[in-house]
Amino acid sequence: MKLKYLFVAILAFAALFLSACQKDFTPIDNVVSVDSTNNPTSGDSVYLDQFIIRDTNIVTGFIDSSKWTFNYDSQKRLSLITFKSLFNLSDSGNLYKFYYNLNDTLPYQIDGHTPIVGNIEKYYFFYNNSGKLIKDSINNFLGNGENLSRNLLYSGNKMITELNSSNSTSNPIEKDTFTFDSRMNIVDFKYYIRTTLNTFELASSSKSIFDNGISPFVNVPSMKILWFTFSTIDFETTNSLCPGANNILSNIRYRYPYTGSTIMLPYSDTSSHWNTYYQNGLLKNTNSSDHENWTYIYKSL
Repeated sequence: MKLKYLFVAILAFAALFLSACQKDFTPIDNVVSVDSTNNPTSGDSVYLDQFIIRDTNIVTGFIDSSKWTFNYDSQKRLSLITFKSLFNLSDSGNLYKFYYNLNDTLPYQIDGHTPIVGNIEKYYFFYNNSGKLIKDSINNFLGNGENLSRNLLYSGNKMITELNSSNSTSNPIEKDTFTFDSRMNIVDFKYYIRTTLNTFELASSSKSIFDNGISPFVNVPSMKILWFTFSTIDFETTNSLCPGANNILSNIRYRYPYTGSTIMLPYSDTSSHWNTYYQNGLLKNTNSSDHENWTYIYKSL
């Protein structure tokens, strides 16, 4: 078969594949369970204290676990977050310190410190008069001296971001498109990459469905900034930490071949989540079809 006909055949197969995947993606009828214990109940015990992720490898049986610990200042703003692997005893954890102007509820700077490699990353944030994030930047990304900056544009229920790198002569290097529902949950995401041909091609996308339960991050105003920061460095639980009001039920992710990539054909994978709530409506834990368990622990301030 001549090359051009092979290419056409691949494109045709890809179109049929993606069409089928899109059509098959329907809400999963997950039953939301309620724990019999009404905990926590004292005072304003709605602030997240710990977020624990357990990931079980079904083949080897090995369990990887990590924990996020949240600290707040006297104005109930995030002041320090510690991220630590529970299986690496020599790891003192990554530290993220928040800085605010006077009584602002959103930070203008976050310092990320990784003691195990001695790396410090500085994140800077810029907002418009309505408090929307319009630009952010990272200095010394992953300790390699690279500086990243990102512009955020809003249009209706969509947000478009453009990522620039100090190491690139052709910016932006990436573009993302986020689509929000009325509750600010991210229901559609598209990721575009600048290829070796200096053009932008779709590299991946995802669609998500959310329940009506209250997100454990709703009472943490800085969480939306934290989410954008860590989504830049491919934080594992991006959809869990999105700045919306609710908790994810199901997600389908697509990967596409683009110029210079090693992917020859598009493919997709789907994950489902089962959420358990306390009687007072706080999310207790989440189990996923990816063999992950997320546990949420709260405290009063």
